[in-house]
Amino acid sequence: MLPQPDPQTLSSNPHFAALWKDLTTTKIQRNGVSKSVALDAGTVKTRELLKQKRVEIAQREVLEDAVRHVAFGEEGLSGELRETAQIVSAQLDGKLDPQDKDIVAVEVEEFMKNIDTIRTAVESHMEQNVVLLCQILDPTQQQADPSTLPTQIQALQTDVDEAKWQLGAKRIELAGSLTQLLKTNAQLMQTAIRILEQVVHGSVGRYTRARAEHLATVARGLEKRLLVARKTVAGQVYDERAEEQLRGKKGELEARSAGLRRRLRDREQWLERLEGVAGLKEAVEEMERMKDEISRVKEEVGRLERGG
Repeated sequence: MLPQPDPQTLSSNPHFAALWKDLTTTKIQRNGVSKSVALDAGTVKTRELLKQKRVEIAQREVLEDAVRHVAFGEEGLSGELRETAQIVSAQLDGKLDPQDKDIVAVEVEEFMKNIDTIRTAVESHMEQNVVLLCQILDPTQQQADPSTLPTQIQALQTDVDEAKWQLGAKRIELAGSLTQLLKTNAQLMQTAIRILEQVVHGSVGRYTRARAEHLATVARGLEKRLLVARKTVAGQVYDERAEEQLRGKKGELEARSAGLRRRLRDREQWLERLEGVAGLKEAVEEMERMKDEISRVKEEVGRLERGG
């Protein structure tokens, strides 16, 4: 039996759909057998022979079952004939030892002598089975009609074949539905996990924390870059010669500042002696000039210190 492809698969693959239609309509039967093989004379003959053998085997099994019933059933034979039928039935079922073939031969001979009685019992049992079978196939029948039994069995066989075909198609459809169900279930689980993470940890809090960590990393990077730039610029501007000159200039200015402070102290002492004396104005002006000179020297020293 060829399974029916999914309609979505056929619609999304037009070439495959055309191939499927060609195979199922012109080349292959629904049971998967090639039509050329199914119509071959040798195949037809073999199929008919196989059907005949199946019928013969079925008839034999039905007859053996009927003999078994009349031999062991409550409504079967009675007396010695019942025992004879039981032995023959056991032989048909292969339950007797081959060493007992002499005894079995005697019982088979007795069985054949009373074949008419046994046939009547077997026919009665089979008629009951036919009536029951008719009632099973069509419970609405008021009177069982054995002549309709072949037609009903053929119709039932057709329904069974169609049901098997539909079952195969439904299995394919069910497999596709289960696949889609598994995908949907996986998506549902992912969504549930994401929602739980947002509820437990908080998406806003996690975003803020990640943002803060990012900014902190950027700040550290900028700090390192500034340090590198400062050292680079300092190395380019303040080489060893410039630093030596600055140290010399600083020492010179410090010595000059010390001299000016001494001169200032001397002038202050001199002014103290000249208090109330003419010419005080000139002394005060000179002292102011000295203070300005000292302030200028201090500023230059401070600027040099900051620059170094």
